[in-house]
Amino acid sequence: MRPSKEDLKKLILGYLSQNKRMSLSTCKESVPWAATVMYAYDDELNIYFLSKVETRKVQNLLSNSRVAATINEVTGGIGKVKGIQLEGECQMVGRIEAARVYALFLKRFFWLKDYIPSARQVFSKAIQDRLFKITPKKIYYLDDELFGREGREVLDLNI
Repeated sequence: MRPSKEDLKKLILGYLSQNKRMSLSTCKESVPWAATVMYAYDDELNIYFLSKVETRKVQNLLSNSRVAATINEVTGGIGKVKGIQLEGECQMVGRIEAARVYALFLKRFFWLKDYIPSARQVFSKAIQDRLFKITPKKIYYLDDELFGREGREVLDLNI
């Protein structure tokens, strides 16, 4: 039986809460790049990460905001595959949203306070890292136990 959109969203949020790392794919001038980032998320399924502006992934994002990502760390073995694949758009988090996103990160990564003491400091010249927001367009949730072998459901957030 196929899950409702709300049930699928709950499954995805549950899986996001169990993991902390994501493989992010970017592309510039038809040259793809993948990088692992630690992430936070909100109840609307937006995903956030912190990165230095000079990194290749961010330089790619500045010229092409379209991204793809996978999260698939927790697995129960053969026949118990779970994971997330997504596609969406990525933008730098602005000053207005920064305090809320910073709080999401602190909730998941307590050590951030030692690295960046406040949300205001995310925009200081002394700190080279910036917050980024991925707004997913489609999220593919894989779960062999729920949907059968190689089964997945798609949450289309464009509609």
